Amino acid sequence: MQGKKGDLLTALGFSQQQIADANEYICGTMTLEGAPHLKEEHLPIFDCANKCGKKGERYIHPYGHLKMLAAAQAFISGAISKTINMPPDWTVEQIKQAYYDAWAMGTKATALYRDGCKLSQPLNTTLEGNTQLKEIFETPVEEVASSGTIIINNVIKRVKVGPRKLELKGREDEGTLKEVSFSMEGLVPAQEVLLNTILTAVNFSLSQGLSPHLIAEKFLASDGHPVLNELKEFLLEFDDIGKVEVQKTTVTIESKEANRNANISSPSSKNSEDKEKCRSCGASQMRQNGTCMLCEVCGETTGCS
Repeated sequence: MQGKKGDLLTALGFSQQQIADANEYICGTMTLEGAPHLKEEHLPIFDCANKCGKKGERYIHPYGHLKMLAAAQAFISGAISKTINMPPDWTVEQIKQAYYDAWAMGTKATALYRDGCKLSQPLNTTLEGNTQLKEIFETPVEEVASSGTIIINNVIKRVKVGPRKLELKGREDEGTLKEVSFSMEGLVPAQEVLLNTILTAVNFSLSQGLSPHLIAEKFLASDGHPVLNELKEFLLEFDDIGKVEVQKTTVTIESKEANRNANISSPSSKNSEDKEKCRSCGASQMRQNGTCMLCEVCGETTGCS
């Protein structure tokens, strides 16, 4: 019966106070405090770790938990797993003192929890007692006019580099590439750091207004690494509408496999011509692994062990 978006009682004209009164009458107050026929001296047996309901004021003091643990600790060889609940208004100094006192009592473990410190809990607690803030959160956001609408799309490309899957994702805003990210299974830390560094440089260049075409031609004009080749092709495909024309010699790519093995006219490609390339992904990053060669990009070997 809480006042929520689309609830019947609000639609019928009931006020928030009337709904609260109805909730209390039907659902109760979530506490025994103030209950008829219950003596005041009997309340401690019903005390809980935190205050109960909106009207509850009683709770077990944090040191009640600590003293209970200290009394039992002498008979237990290991630590005791028990949460020590604290009110939301306890200060840092009080918490520090509680840790010290728990140690002085001889407990082997202390897990303190201050009420309201969970990520979702403070917002819920604040809304309950703040009508103005609650109205702000429940007020529907007006639709933005078409002239001010921001449309953000993700352009995703998935390919296989040898036996591994590579996913390139471009965040596009009104036809402009804003950011590129990647994910690839099976990368060793050194490869991941290298590719993240390159992507950081690419994204910085995009943020400075450089076109994807220019970045691909100037920054990624290298041969021998299939992931960089895929990234370059991704940028060229994105900018294929011809917004920016670069006066450079282009390479005609007939197929995906041709792209991996194409020799682009650059110093790096000439140096890589003599290197052995991976038969699976086309990478030139091959190293000796026993009596065979291992591809550092896709993990394939030349067939021996």
